[in-house]
Amino acid sequence: MSSVGGYLVIDNEVGANFSAAGTTGGDYGVAVFGEGTWGNYRHYGNLGLTTTGSWSWGTGNPGDVALADARYEVYVSWRSAAQANLNAGIYSGTDGFSTISINQEPGSLSYTGSLGVVVLNDGAYDVPFVHIGDVDVTDGTFTLTVVDDALDGDYIFLDAAALRAVPEPGGAWIPVAAGVWFAFRRRRGGAL
Repeated sequence: MSSVGGYLVIDNEVGANFSAAGTTGGDYGVAVFGEGTWGNYRHYGNLGLTTTGSWSWGTGNPGDVALADARYEVYVSWRSAAQANLNAGIYSGTDGFSTISINQEPGSLSYTGSLGVVVLNDGAYDVPFVHIGDVDVTDGTFTLTVVDDALDGDYIFLDAAALRAVPEPGGAWIPVAAGVWFAFRRRRGGAL
């Protein structure tokens, strides 16, 4: 897991699982977070099969601690070059996360069905992450899953996913170290 500006990003490391997905290598101009191979992309393109990808936070694996009880924004990224990613990815999650279908067709970064885009830098590239919803985590873990809509033989891409804790109203996030933030909240009727 990587931490960039308060975003907890998982790519191909522990916490990411893919099935019925091929892997391509190389650099297509949009990087994703990963273990040394920043241009490593997961994709699918076989009619009749279903690609499934999942990213899990709070697993207790090395480098992954339990999530704090909070509301989190959920983000995903995929290769945006015109490489046949013309299907919709159908995203669902635990903790009551609402299912959402996002068209991955290249073009504008205002992807239909999304809530906006944030650009994170992985140290080498600016990577667009699409905001697909929010989730309230109360058990220390969250898993996001994506499947291909399987309408034809076109691709969806399964790259990186990220979470960002949302400060409560009247509170503030204070950075205390690289990738570590504390939330300060107002007491009822009191100051911060």
